[in-house]
Amino acid sequence: MKCSHLAFVVCVIAIPVQGVLPPQNLAQVRATIDPDIPAYIVQDSVSGRLTISAPETMKPLVEAWAGDLIRQHPDLIVTVIREDPNSGLAALLERRAEIAAMSRRITPTEIAEFIFEYGYVPMEVPVARHASTVFVHNDNRNANFLIPSKVDRLHPVRRNLYLYITRPSRSNPTPPSAELVRYALSRQGQELALALGHSPLSYAEIARVSSKWLVCCKLP
Repeated sequence: MKCSHLAFVVCVIAIPVQGVLPPQNLAQVRATIDPDIPAYIVQDSVSGRLTISAPETMKPLVEAWAGDLIRQHPDLIVTVIREDPNSGLAALLERRAEIAAMSRRITPTEIAEFIFEYGYVPMEVPVARHASTVFVHNDNRNANFLIPSKVDRLHPVRRNLYLYITRPSRSNPTPPSAELVRYALSRQGQELALALGHSPLSYAEIARVSSKWLVCCKLP
C-alpha cells in the first residue's frame, strides 16, 4: 500500500487488529450491546407477506432478522431478494418490495424519484452500523510501509445501515413492516447485527428512532 507524501499521513490498513494492537486498545474498539435496549416480545400476532430487497452485504442480517421473526409469527411470510448495491431504491420504485435495506443513506435524486412514484418521502430507519477502523500514528510517514510501525490512536469510521420503507397511501406502514422494524431495533435484533459483524446502535439512538415510530410501529 502506498500513501501520499503529506505532512501527516493516515492509512487504512486491512489487517487483523490483534497483531498490532495492545489488549487495552483492542477492547476500546470491540462493539457491545447496550444493556438498556429492550428485548423483543411478541405483542400481537402478525400475518401477511413482506418482501425486502437487500444488497449482498446486508442480506445475511436481513435474512437472520426475518428468520427469527417468522418463527415467532408463523402466519407471516417474508421474502428477501438480493439487489445490486448500486440499484438504490429500484425494488421499491418497481414495486417489487416494500422495504429496501441499504448500507448508505439515499441521495436527493433517489428521494425525488421515490416521491414521483409514491407521492411521499420514504420512511428511513437506521438499524445498525457497519464499522471499519483507521490506525493513526504521527511517525508513520514512510510512503513505502506495508504495516504501520506504531499504533497509538484508533479512529472508528462508521456508517449507518438503513431500512427504507413504503406504506399504503396516507397511512402508516403495514403491520409486517412495522414488526420487522420493531424486531430489528430490539435486543435480539441488535445481537444478530453484532454476531454478523456489524455494530449495534446505542439505546439513545434507538430511543430517538422510537420517539418517531412509537405510534405506527409500536417500538419498545
